[in-house]
Amino acid sequence: MEHVSLSAELGEIRYAIEGAHWIADSVAMGAVPDLERVHSAPVIISAILLLVETGLHQLGRVLRGEENPAHLLTPHNVTAARRRKPSNPVQ
Repeated sequence: MEHVSLSAELGEIRYAIEGAHWIADSVAMGAVPDLERVHSAPVIISAILLLVETGLHQLGRVLRGEENPAHLLTPHNVTAARRRKPSNPVQ
């Protein structure tokens, strides 16, 4: 059986929010020397927040039992039980 770490999934969402925050702060403090990157920052932040919104929506569906948790399964949220080597089922 495959197991999903909801803690790891929330951690990834948190990292995305921190990234958007870092971009916004960098632009606000004038720490981005390239004007093209300054102009693209709002679009990048918006894209990050859209991914966060979608992730939270899907996570909510899983928690309410409306969606299969396996749909969240990715390398960053696999639990230790999933990482076992098939040749040694007891670890």
